[in-house]
Amino acid sequence: MDILIQAIKSPTTALATLQKQPFSKSWLFFLLIGIGTIYSCMIQITSFEENLFFSPLVTFILSIVLAIPAIILFIAIGALILILCVKMVGGKCTLKGIREATYISQAPYIVVLPIYVIWSFASPNTFFLDVGGIAEIIALIIEVIISLWSLFILLSTISKVASISKWRAFLSVLLFFVAIIIITIIVAIIISIFIYI
Repeated sequence: MDILIQAIKSPTTALATLQKQPFSKSWLFFLLIGIGTIYSCMIQITSFEENLFFSPLVTFILSIVLAIPAIILFIAIGALILILCVKMVGGKCTLKGIREATYISQAPYIVVLPIYVIWSFASPNTFFLDVGGIAEIIALIIEVIISLWSLFILLSTISKVASISKWRAFLSVLLFFVAIIIITIIVAIIISIFIYI
């Protein structure tokens, strides 16, 4: 777990470590960021039907099984879009470098993972369902803190791998979010056209 500690202290050092290590030495890091990301997505999904209930044990087991493939796929798709945005602002990097920078930026999700797992077992109704109140406020605060922390790490690591300033890294991430919004709108329109045909 040296990569996690390095990501918290010095993201660029963690990036250098990840670039040197084979997967066999960093698989636990990938597993934990995958599980943390899955749990983060689960807490954000609040549009479940009341009769739909997620078992904490099943969720935990499925997140372990799906963590590495999910995070690799999630990061690979994001990196394809992000590299175009980085190149638009003058960055010089490879797809592999962007993927590695993005992996390191997911480290904060490992830090919050124990809270999410305990919460999902201790109070599944407040974790999985949109119940409002204090539970929703706590979830929102946790997600905002983790997202901002992840963003700061991403800016630092992209700046390093692309040899650009942090301001250009910020601009590339901003372009990335705009691209994601546009892609989401286009996909939603296409899906709605096919549904109504």
